[in-house]
Amino acid sequence: MNQFTIKDNPRITSLHSLFTYTYPADFKFHGESHNFYEVIIILSGSATVAADSNVFSLKSGQAFLHPPMQFHNVISDSSEPLSVAVISFSGKHIPKTFNRVCVIENMSAVHNLFSRAQKIFNFNDIWVTSVKNNDNSHLIFIKEFETFLINLNENTLSKKEKLSISEANYSLIVKTLEENTDKNLKVGDIAKLLNMSEIGVQKTFSKYAGVGVIEYFNNIKIRKGIELLKSGLSVKETALQLGFNDANYFSTVFKRITGNPPSKFI
Repeated sequence: MNQFTIKDNPRITSLHSLFTYTYPADFKFHGESHNFYEVIIILSGSATVAADSNVFSLKSGQAFLHPPMQFHNVISDSSEPLSVAVISFSGKHIPKTFNRVCVIENMSAVHNLFSRAQKIFNFNDIWVTSVKNNDNSHLIFIKEFETFLINLNENTLSKKEKLSISEANYSLIVKTLEENTDKNLKVGDIAKLLNMSEIGVQKTFSKYAGVGVIEYFNNIKIRKGIELLKSGLSVKETALQLGFNDANYFSTVFKRITGNPPSKFI
């Protein structure tokens, strides 16, 4: 008997946060990374999204999907308030629309999805804690969100062709950090590698990442560390390969960023 096998069907395994919010035009975000996916949808206004070494412009009706451990930041860049809808989750076989701006053709469906979520789930602030009723409404919601993720892949924009000078400098700084994860670089070392001033590096980085360059550098190292640990290296070997002379200090930084000790990934 002939049959068609469905492979890599998206499956949401848990919801973390779900909310809509309007930020003032001059609001400054703090860049972050976390061990789950996050999709941000622009409801109104416009924003610049920094994701790893990439910089993107988003406007109303567009969305961006961040994979786990991708350091990212959202910057309000218009004179009007910025309204966003955000949902973070864990799952398997999530469509790889990373580092692409996704265009949403039916925004009313997005508004309805988030409105219904308030009736289906219990929350602790923005965090989903449980379901309100013992029916199938939450399962239907999950299936609809999985479909939404599939549709994100259907209409994406190409990468930004031309970056501003400051955006290009930011991208260059991040790429330099990614190429030097085996070193214990300070801000002065990074500035010399780029032929920039320390102040220039710090200002550029703060503008797009929302955090200090060394904090970001540690995030890149820890993401690389997860790969090394999964490949079979010990905690000490991983620490040395990432420029940490003290394995205990590496473990401290690792747990602060991921919420888990390195041993969990061995």
